[in-house]
Amino acid sequence: SGIGIYSGLFQVTTISQFLDVFILIIGSLILISWPSFAKKITESIPYAGEYSLIVLFSTFGASLLVSSADLISMYLSIELQSFGVYILTTLYRDSESATSAGLKYFLLGSLSSCIILLGSGLVYTYTGLTNLESIYNLVTVSENTSILQGLSLGIVLIIGGYLFKVSAAPLHNWAPDVYDESPTIVTIWITIMPKISILIFLLEIQSQIGNNLLTIFSFSLKNLLLISSLLSLLIG
Repeated sequence: SGIGIYSGLFQVTTISQFLDVFILIIGSLILISWPSFAKKITESIPYAGEYSLIVLFSTFGASLLVSSADLISMYLSIELQSFGVYILTTLYRDSESATSAGLKYFLLGSLSSCIILLGSGLVYTYTGLTNLESIYNLVTVSENTSILQGLSLGIVLIIGGYLFKVSAAPLHNWAPDVYDESPTIVTIWITIMPKISILIFLLEIQSQIGNNLLTIFSFSLKNLLLISSLLSLLIG
């Protein structure tokens, strides 16, 4: 349902429009305190006003991710959102802790983006499709075990990359360092806004695919999560 735009890369529906409005409202509520905060530090940090355009790009990427209907648009949207957040983390250029947090966030976010891109490549390799609706239909009708196993591996990698971005356990060890060293006003943004669109997108994938695909790879996924949990305990 809805209207496909840009050759089907995005699907605009009533639900996606409602979610876009929800994201904009949440972002507006967070930004209420930013102008007064920036005004207080304008004398010592003259570039504090530059955050507005960066916030706009980050919000725009979150809005596009909600409407994504293709693996290509999905990846471009998450990167547009992520790059804005990376820059926001290093908003205080003269602060050593903020620069360190931004570098950590950039490196670990790039790692999760590589995992998402690897999963998307596997999905395209086994199916020859990038459109999400076509992939959903293939999962429903296909009986080829090798295709479904390769597709399930790709989907699990995509989900794992997104869970890494939202710092879901056991992939959460990086979050305290980044959040602690970032400016407080930026931490509020990066702990709320990017996660809303990602969780909505993951919910869409789960609702469309359901148990038709993930049950094939469920045993390996459980082992992967168990190993990751043990490693996080040992490293911690």
